[in-house]
Amino acid sequence: MKIAIIGGGLAGLTAAAYLSNSPDTEGTVFERSPQIGGRAFTYEKSGFTLNYGAHAVYGIDRHTLHNMENELGLQFQSKQVDKRKVVYAKHESLTAAPLDFVNIMKTEVLTKREKVRFITEIAAVIGHLHQLKNHRTLGEYLDRTHASHDVKELWEHLVCSNFFISPEDARQVSGEVIADYYHNLFLSGRPVSYILGSWSTITNQLRSKVEANEKWEISLKEPVESIRMENGKYILNTKTREALEFDQVVLAMPGPASG
Repeated sequence: MKIAIIGGGLAGLTAAAYLSNSPDTEGTVFERSPQIGGRAFTYEKSGFTLNYGAHAVYGIDRHTLHNMENELGLQFQSKQVDKRKVVYAKHESLTAAPLDFVNIMKTEVLTKREKVRFITEIAAVIGHLHQLKNHRTLGEYLDRTHASHDVKELWEHLVCSNFFISPEDARQVSGEVIADYYHNLFLSGRPVSYILGSWSTITNQLRSKVEANEKWEISLKEPVESIRMENGKYILNTKTREALEFDQVVLAMPGPASG
């Protein structure tokens, strides 16, 4: 079976690593950028190794990485971050980030009344009772809620930082997605871990895993421009090649923020 994977980020590379394990498959990973990793690629500047975009793994997802290590024969480590030491910047000062009930009480981001309101909202999220899950987007919820400006801003900032998007994009994220995400996050005792050695520790191993199978390739700077079905096959045209024939296509690209 010949497979095309569109997108060379973590999702595309992981899919290719698993699929390339099978001797009955061959395929190509098409990536439009000059580097692998997508929103999680690593670059070096002035002697420092920096992660672009996403930079952390949430505790609720750590078991997924552990499974990848075991199933694909990878090796990488992570370091847990103490959420009590995370700070929030507002009005040119730093204060405790409201990531749990203790820090919510210590933070200066909200007034006492707003803290009560926010704690009530989080409790509702944890209990799957929050109205956010019934709204099409975060923006729709914020427009209809009677919460203060600071509480609304806090919701936007949380979604921005956790989903690695702009405030405008944050307002377009599905309310159901956010509610489910924070239900798990606030229940997690180990919310954030950093991959030691940067994202390249994972992406380079995934790349090596894929390229170890000579029937697979990773093609950089080759965006797919069109896909059509013809006689039961997928026909792809890229920026540099035409009429490439595949049996299956895996789309591993970021979708619309609203889901």
